Amino acid sequence: MHNFSGKTALITGAANGIGKALAKVLAREHCNLVLLDIDAKGLNNLKTDLSDLSIQVTVKEVDISNWDAVNNAGNAVAEMHSNIHYLINSVGVSIKSSISDQSPEDIQWITGINYIGTIYICKRFLDLMDKNQPGAIVNIASGAGIQGFSGRTTYCGSKFGIKGFTEALKAELYKSKIDVSCVFPGPVATKMYKGSRYADESERKKEEAYLTNQGYTPEYVADAILKGISRRKANILIGKEIFFLFHLKRLFPKLFPRYLYRNQDKLPG
Repeated sequence: MHNFSGKTALITGAANGIGKALAKVLAREHCNLVLLDIDAKGLNNLKTDLSDLSIQVTVKEVDISNWDAVNNAGNAVAEMHSNIHYLINSVGVSIKSSISDQSPEDIQWITGINYIGTIYICKRFLDLMDKNQPGAIVNIASGAGIQGFSGRTTYCGSKFGIKGFTEALKAELYKSKIDVSCVFPGPVATKMYKGSRYADESERKKEEAYLTNQGYTPEYVADAILKGISRRKANILIGKEIFFLFHLKRLFPKLFPRYLYRNQDKLPG
């Protein structure tokens, strides 16, 4: 079990969505926070919201797809915090279009933020984690890191990449006291669709309606992630549909592709 009180957690994507919800729930656990995002206004608003709590809150505007920016942020954070206990990568963007409609810039954009950014953050801030003290690295993937969806090739690829990277990092840190977890949420009612890219604008409206009506709240997801960290779970599955897909693929690998093909329009993507 993990005790968050008095510890320090670094969260990327903290200005909105799951990252913001995680910051608030950790603050209630009396955990100090280092909050990173490219949205400086959102970060400062969140810092103001947390100002009444007796915790240290550090915010830093950073583009996690840029190594120099991540490295500079690491230098700045190291001056204020001697140790990071929990490292949570919560940044995510999406593209909804066929691979033939995606430009090289689109592919670099989503891969840089979702996948390479996760690696950059882990590489830079692992140096601020004590491998001999209990802690955790948590990388948030998606249901799209379990199965591939038509029209989301690069998004799924980036989330599968996070899954593979997290598994390898867990093996690399096996002899340390740092737990490593990968999170697979179902649909979440965040505003990610606003910053995502679509071949057809009508797809944005469809996704907004779907997430609003069917998505789990960020607060629900944040609570589930903290429970998963406390229970030292390697895979944190959030939502009954994700639990079903994860175990269907593991137990019935030949049946899984057939099920996916027939039902992919009904599944959370």
